[in-house]
Amino acid sequence: MDKGIIFASFGSTHLDQYEKSLGKALNKTRTIFNDFYINECMSSEIVRKRLRENQDKYYFNIKDALVDMEKHGIKDIYVMALYVLEGVEYNKLKMVADAYNFDNRLNITFTRGLLDEEKSIKEVAEILSSFKDDSCDAVVFMGHGSSHDEDEKYSSVQTYIDKQGAPVVVATVEGEVGMDYVLDRLKEFNAKRVKIAPFMLVAGDHAANDLSLIHISEPTRLLSIS
Repeated sequence: MDKGIIFASFGSTHLDQYEKSLGKALNKTRTIFNDFYINECMSSEIVRKRLRENQDKYYFNIKDALVDMEKHGIKDIYVMALYVLEGVEYNKLKMVADAYNFDNRLNITFTRGLLDEEKSIKEVAEILSSFKDDSCDAVVFMGHGSSHDEDEKYSSVQTYIDKQGAPVVVATVEGEVGMDYVLDRLKEFNAKRVKIAPFMLVAGDHAANDLSLIHISEPTRLLSIS
């Protein structure tokens, strides 16, 4: 094998949810690109530390993954970056990889984030707009959010959804578009039964903890939330 793929994600301490999402994507990647050497890395040092200390699981960071590639004689490397945005974590990966490859001895190519361009944003909006559930009046998709300028792309997705006229809201746990915006939009829809779903690659810690708090913190402002 003379080509390699680094399967890169933020990572998750919820390995059961990881296996249902990123784990499946990794297995499919190995099946499709069976002539590539493939390894995996997680960009979150906190996630890697917790997995190592609490579950005795060790995952590469991007530098470890590149070192491993070189040990296997791989020079042409594709980093399959599994991120919604090309935000803080995505750019951290690229910065570390560029520093490691300071002399350009490796040919490293990064894939783009999910919301990388207008065409992708529109396609994602169309998919979210098409979500139907007769048990609810509206659907809220909660993304992670970012301090990076890329965070505004969640609002761009919402703009396209609004053009479809769908009772669908896109917001974030840690970004600019939070729960106040969500509640205002739900009032516009006169929504009483609301489904909240993660707009994340892994329904991990945020889905298990932060999203579940919505049931407790807003019990009187909506009739029911599922």
